[in-house]
Amino acid sequence: MKVRFALLVKPADEGSFRAYCQRRKLSLPKKTLLQQYCILHSKYFSRIVERGQHIDYHSNELVPYQQIHVDGFPKTGSFGRVDKAYAPSQPHTVLARKEIFANYDKSELDKRIQKEVETLKKLDHPHLLRLWGTYTHRRTFFILLQPFANQSLKDILYQKDMVVPGNLLLNWILDLFSALTYLHDQDIIHRDLKPENILVEGDLVYIGDFGLSKISETATDETATVSGTELYKAPEQQSGGHYGRKADVFSMACVVVDLLALGNNISKPHFNQFLAQHGPKTCHRSNHMCFRHNLGVVRFVLSNIEHNNGLGKLCDTVQYDLLQEEPRYRPSALDALKSLQRSLGLRKGFKKLPCCHLDGVTKYEDASVKSLTKKLDALSIKGGVAEGRTESMEEGFQKLLSERGASKTVFSC
Repeated sequence: MKVRFALLVKPADEGSFRAYCQRRKLSLPKKTLLQQYCILHSKYFSRIVERGQHIDYHSNELVPYQQIHVDGFPKTGSFGRVDKAYAPSQPHTVLARKEIFANYDKSELDKRIQKEVETLKKLDHPHLLRLWGTYTHRRTFFILLQPFANQSLKDILYQKDMVVPGNLLLNWILDLFSALTYLHDQDIIHRDLKPENILVEGDLVYIGDFGLSKISETATDETATVSGTELYKAPEQQSGGHYGRKADVFSMACVVVDLLALGNNISKPHFNQFLAQHGPKTCHRSNHMCFRHNLGVVRFVLSNIEHNNGLGKLCDTVQYDLLQEEPRYRPSALDALKSLQRSLGLRKGFKKLPCCHLDGVTKYEDASVKSLTKKLDALSIKGGVAEGRTESMEEGFQKLLSERGASKTVFSC
């Protein structure tokens, strides 16, 4: 009888309830009964984080969110750990739960986490992670996000023998630029766009990790620091430079190059090796594999992709517009999206998946200028290629294609 009474009045999870019974020398109920109790207590007595809400759970209070086992999770990073979770009272609401390592202190909450939460609260786009809510328990901070994604784009790029349908890769390119256009319309500069921060769930991609993002209503230049990943930084993001929205356009263009390479059966490790081998070897911070110092090699690769797969218009947009070294000559995210739409609209057999609407307007003036001179300079592939290595680069690229039989690609008509 005492155990039954305890089951009704003692708010606890399974572990703390066992300790409660042992302290009072009570016989433990059967495991199934204990599990049912935890589920019922979570469903009817525990506080649930509603959308956009924050809850401070007491140290002895039952937190209703339970981990769901998924292969490869939880994943641990430098700032925290991510797993898949749900609340028994909301079994169909599956969430990504991000646990922050540092002890939570309201007065000294890590600026990066606070920035990410504030940014997520503003966002509502089908290809951006959505904030469900936040909570704290025993001085640990948790962020609940939707949807839960099993892998990142980095996982796909580095996975051996990975094949993604060509039409899906091209859809991802449009979806990512659609999300980037929305971010810029919300006066947000992401500043850390890279495959690791792009999540993949089913056929959909989502931009996440807004810890380095900057909210800037006037889109004024920002002094660059070493934040962000070296491989995908824009030229103006080098330490001491100034950058704005156009830096995001460059970084996203680098991601597009990765997707096009994947569609040609060129894995990311092989592509990085090709850049390091045939580039000018001037960026020790990225082991000579960054895009901004290897633009000539990147354009060489895009030119070969273009000829092999009839992606000329798309590759021209990427290499001669989006990857311009001078940010003023790059298009805005919206202009880039429209240009990519036109390019893919001419491609036979391309079909856009109905996941989002691509029409939109910007709230700021586009400062980009179409420059024929710059395009002609780009055609000559000045800079970014080691002198006297054009022939070896051609041989190296043919070897790269033969590594996985890339003559037959997912983009082949």
